Formats: sequence, C-alpha cells, structure tokens
Amino acid sequence: MSHRITYRPTGILLSSQIGEVNIAVDGTSVDVTLTATTGQLSILSERYYAYGGTVTLYDIGSLIEAEMQSSGLSYATFTLTVGNGTAVHDSVTLSVLYCDRYTLCTNAEVFLAENYLTTLQHRRIAPGDTLSLFYFAKAGESLQASVTVRFRMVGSEVVWPPAHFTLNKGQTASTSGVVQLNISQDYFISQFAASNLTKGFDWEVVAMDVSVGQRAATLYVDRSLEMLAHTFLFRN
Repeated sequence: MSHRITYRPTGILLSSQIGEVNIAVDGTSVDVTLTATTGQLSILSERYYAYGGTVTLYDIGSLIEAEMQSSGLSYATFTLTVGNGTAVHDSVTLSVLYCDRYTLCTNAEVFLAENYLTTLQHRRIAPGDTLSLFYFAKAGESLQASVTVRFRMVGSEVVWPPAHFTLNKGQTASTSGVVQLNISQDYFISQFAASNLTKGFDWEVVAMDVSVGQRAATLYVDRSLEMLAHTFLFRN
C-alpha cells in the first residue's frame, strides 16, 4: 500500500497561491500531517477517507497563514506528509512567503527576484525620513545595493549631478528570507557633504534611485510631506 501527493510545486510560493492538494490513495484512508519546519510544529494531523482513490485538501493556505501570523514569520517552510500511522509514504516541502491577497503573479521566484515587496516602484517620502525597502533574497544572494542620489543646496532649486553610493558591499544572504534595507537621507547627506568639504545642513536630498540586483525603486523627496507621518513597518 502506498499513497502519493500529486501536488508538487517547486520554488517559492506566495501563501495565496497554494491551491488544492490532491493525494492518490491506495486503500480506503490516508493519514495526513502538515508540519512547520521551524520547531517541527504540527499544524494538521488527520485521517481522511478516499473517494474514487483520491483525497483532496482545500484551503491549506489559510492554515499556513494562521501559523505564520502567530509565529511572526514572513517566510517559512512546511512539510506535508502522507502515510498510514507512523509509516510515511510520501512528502512534499512548501517554501512559503506570506501574502494573503490574490495576485496575478504566476512565477513567484521571478517576481521576487525583480521586485521589492511593494506594489510601488516610485514613492514620495518626507525630507529627513529613513525609508525601509523590503525584498526577498535567496541564500547566497548578494545584498549589495546601489543608490544614486541627487542633491541640491538648501534654499536653491539647482539640482547637482548624481552621486553614487554602495550599501552592504560584499554581503550575501546567509539564509533565504525577507531582507530590510534602510535608506537614510541623513547618511547620504553626511557622506556627500564630507566629500565636498561642506556642512550637512547645507544640503538636502531631491531623489534617490535604489537597486538591488534586478530590483529598482525611485524615491522622490516631497517637501510638502511631514517627516515620520503616515508611515508603517512592513510585515507582509
């Protein structure tokens, strides 16, 4: 007697993309266990009876999302196991990034390699704000960020030629997961002022282009916005 999981996705999944899980059952019933790899916590452990040699699990994505919410994880792996009693016949590992909204993204790995975890590639930020950009990086991936900054002197409307900066130079991701990249206007201003033998308070940031690998975002400083107002921390 042997049971087999026919749902075998590869790569990274958004939690909203997890579909029906079909199990080919050899016999009348199958024992199914869903386990969070972190801590080996059992989320689901049930015996199901087959109809026409098949068991279909619906909406296990919501079980996974509930576990990720309670554990505070944006990314985690889960193992689905089928068998009889203690005998394991088949298993599949699901690598899941929390996203409980419907998306047209058909290939999550390609999307995550080309985009930050935001729907906006252009954003307005307040003067002086430190903005956090979040993205998913695979283990061993370069975390080096290139930032092109345009400055002007305080009280002037003349924009200076772009200055280029590198953040996280030579760093790589030790494990797969969500990375937080902090973009500090004060840091770039201090570096730029030092290179020009001027004072930091002489300068202000106009705009910044931030790229990590194939990901790109443009941040515009809007002087009509109030610093630290209407901001939030990304939790996906």
